[in-house]
Amino acid sequence: MPKATRIAVLVSPSNDVSLALFPLEGPPVARQLEVQLQVLEARTTDEIERATDAAVAAKADALWVLGDSIFNNPPQRIPDPAARAKLPPIYLLRDQDTAGGSSSPRNFCG
Repeated sequence: MPKATRIAVLVSPSNDVSLALFPLEGPPVARQLEVQLQVLEARTTDEIERATDAAVAAKADALWVLGDSIFNNPPQRIPDPAARAKLPPIYLLRDQDTAGGSSSPRNFCG
């Protein structure tokens, strides 16, 4: 996704680590890569599908999934809705990539 300019970021507002680190690391990297980030929250598994729908509505080019047990177990929990939404996902964990994901942070960033 070297031409991606809009990245939807899926975050769990219940994850203190993500909430602490993402604001420090995400926006600076986005500026450096010249991409826009749209933060989408999902507290429960039921909210994941709504978040991917919101990413599509916002014309996101990809879906960056921050690490959280709600997103990681089972490994296909995100790849399935991301595939239905035709959003290339970016994962923290390899398990999601092998469960049907199409990219990893290393592949996305070059």
